[in-house]
Amino acid sequence: LYAFFIAIMTSFLTSWFAIYRDPLLQSFGIIPETDPYLAIIKILEAAIVIGAILVLSLLWGDKPKDLYLKKGRLRLSLFLGMCLFFVNAATAIMTGAVRGQAGDFLIARLPWAVIFSLANAMMEELLFRGLFLGKMKEVIGPWGAIIISSIIFTVEHSFASYMSLAQVMIFLIVLMPMALLMGYLVQKTDNLWGSTLYHAGSDVFIFYLIL
Repeated sequence: LYAFFIAIMTSFLTSWFAIYRDPLLQSFGIIPETDPYLAIIKILEAAIVIGAILVLSLLWGDKPKDLYLKKGRLRLSLFLGMCLFFVNAATAIMTGAVRGQAGDFLIARLPWAVIFSLANAMMEELLFRGLFLGKMKEVIGPWGAIIISSIIFTVEHSFASYMSLAQVMIFLIVLMPMALLMGYLVQKTDNLWGSTLYHAGSDVFIFYLIL
């Protein structure tokens, strides 16, 4: 219940931040809907969510390792995560090229795509996997925890405002098995790093094709 309370608090804080973010960034000369804008707001949003989760969890008595912020099977985690990251990122770039986007344009966007994706992936993995998987596992078992957290993760993405209804439906169909794999990676490697890299590679794809 406390984990759900933390999740609700992160939603409240990011909603509050959304009211003030555009005037704040425009005061620094950052133009809305540009790549730097997308990357910076994601970094700020991630800082709010990650900070809230860590502070509220520590106040409850949890330690970072209880959120899967630990070494675990680090080599396996990084190997699988980097492989999946590069496959997804390369697929995104090649798909953009097939759709007629110029190569220099795709390369110019890459740093912002990676920054955006890493920030979003770390935030969402800590929120959906780190915060819930370990706690749920004690109650409903490893696979029960993976399935329930994956359903919550997938349903949450049904509210994506940057896609059409048809795109959202296709996105959710693809997202559910990916969420299951992310949850399995966390439990298999006993940390968040592999799933975060996999998630980030998938977000690079979204950054290029939708944002």
